[in-house]
Amino acid sequence: MSHGNLTRAFFLFLLLYALFYLLTITLDAHTFLGRFLASVFDLQEADGVLYCGGIGWKAAPECTGIFALSLWLALAITWRLPLRYTALGAIFAYLSDLLRVFLSIYLGCVLQSSLPHVLLWFLPPTIILILWRYFYSRRSPVV
Repeated sequence: MSHGNLTRAFFLFLLLYALFYLLTITLDAHTFLGRFLASVFDLQEADGVLYCGGIGWKAAPECTGIFALSLWLALAITWRLPLRYTALGAIFAYLSDLLRVFLSIYLGCVLQSSLPHVLLWFLPPTIILILWRYFYSRRSPVV
């Protein structure tokens, strides 16, 4: 793993993240997600903030899976993973981030704490790095 690849992956991540962030804001996807979560968990929602007991969460653009998706795509593209691995990993990355959001809200309501939200931030990057290493070890060498 060279420093050049790490640098390329980092800058590609920043570019993808910025593009996905703009798209999320343009489509107002985070507001839709907040309303969806409020209906799923039967929470009160006011001005985009979900309330459960004394705890409030605002669905931000980052809650829509853009961080995980950007990270995965940057790694997969930089290290030239085959398309099937890239697509499968993108699905897992996106779903892992949505799982993080659902677990954060559920556990936050049950425990009446925002601590699950903070701790679960590490779940998607961990899953992504494990998937990347797994798929990277299975790819054919590029000649």
